[in-house]
Amino acid sequence: MNSMSIPLFGFTVSYVMAAVDFIPVILFMIAMGYVIRMAHGRISTKLFAVLSGGVFVSFLGGLAKCTWKLIYAHGIDFVPLNTAFVIYQTTGFLLIAVGVIALLAADVKGTKAQAASVRLSATLLPLVFLATVVVMEKPGFLWFIAMALFTCVYLILLSVIAFRHKKIGTGLLFYASMLFMFGMVGLRSKFDEGGAWEQMNWIAQVCNSVTQLLLLIPCFTLSKVLGPACPNNPR
Repeated sequence: MNSMSIPLFGFTVSYVMAAVDFIPVILFMIAMGYVIRMAHGRISTKLFAVLSGGVFVSFLGGLAKCTWKLIYAHGIDFVPLNTAFVIYQTTGFLLIAVGVIALLAADVKGTKAQAASVRLSATLLPLVFLATVVVMEKPGFLWFIAMALFTCVYLILLSVIAFRHKKIGTGLLFYASMLFMFGMVGLRSKFDEGGAWEQMNWIAQVCNSVTQLLLLIPCFTLSKVLGPACPNNPR
């Protein structure tokens, strides 16, 4: 066993593993920074606040998870941090999805498209109840599905924006990120089955880092096409 690992409830977490867990969180924040940059001045102030708030809440969720794993490596299982990850990231991804819907509508620049975006946002709201039911229990496999669903919404819509601007490769990278995200969901099911937890966790961390890198690259590329715009609707 690694001298820097401490057994707790049947498996170990090393300090190195805990530190590496911060990498995808950082990559995600940089990627979302480009999304916020694209949305600035293009969507209403309220929806911009929704998008920015969703990014911040998601970041808090990722930070909570990383911190939990770091103190877990020290032999302390502070469950509220792990629970916070569930609540914050599920909520944050939902808000990001709503914000990206507004960004696509603004890119289309049609009143009918904007009205459609509102209706599409409304269809996402019942999914909040799913997230609420999940977090009232304990972290499990179902909340991964909810988070993946919200993530798919904003990844697909970002790809649509890229395709609209003839950035085919950029759009396809969003789908590549989605594929690796599905790999994360599959790895979660392996965790639930037990087995070589530490080895599976390393694979999951690498997969997560690749997922966020494949999100960062197209977001950066797309931001070159959709730079900050002058606000047209300050309401």
